[in-house]
Amino acid sequence: MAGFKFRKNLDGSGYTPALLYAIGKNSIVFTVGDTVRLNTAGFLDLATATEPVFGIVAHVVSSKGIALDFDSGTIQTWTMSATNQTGNMYQVAVIPAFAHYAFSADSDTSPGQADLGKYFAINATSDGVVTSGESDTVGSLDLQFIGVDPDNDGDASKGLYRFVGSQVAQRAQGNRAA
Repeated sequence: MAGFKFRKNLDGSGYTPALLYAIGKNSIVFTVGDTVRLNTAGFLDLATATEPVFGIVAHVVSSKGIALDFDSGTIQTWTMSATNQTGNMYQVAVIPAFAHYAFSADSDTSPGQADLGKYFAINATSDGVVTSGESDTVGSLDLQFIGVDPDNDGDASKGLYRFVGSQVAQRAQGNRAA
């Protein structure tokens, strides 16, 4: 499993998340499930472990809102042109990284029961979780581990996470209970 996948609302509602749209940064490759951020110029870029996440890539549309086909020979990937910001102006649709949305994702190891409630960072490719360097307090690590093996298929590298700090949500406060 690559990328983050919306799983459920933690507030008990059955609402499907509304999508937010922003123009993709020039020459960036976006894939369904990538974490993205709005850069200082207002364009979507891939997120890094040290920046707040705006949302999770769902699809890409033209400037007129028409869904675009994937890059040739790929599955769920779109490459922005070198002039996308002023030319095509393709928009990336994202599921916002709200704290009450739970996402499943793969990690580089197998987090377990003892890791529940800890905070982790996204990986270098913006499509998974790095479990080394976890913390019991909210800081620059904005993913909180809230569930083990969400598919119940024995794959211990998969977990359920929520974004406690993002570009669209207020940062959570406090420490993990000991």
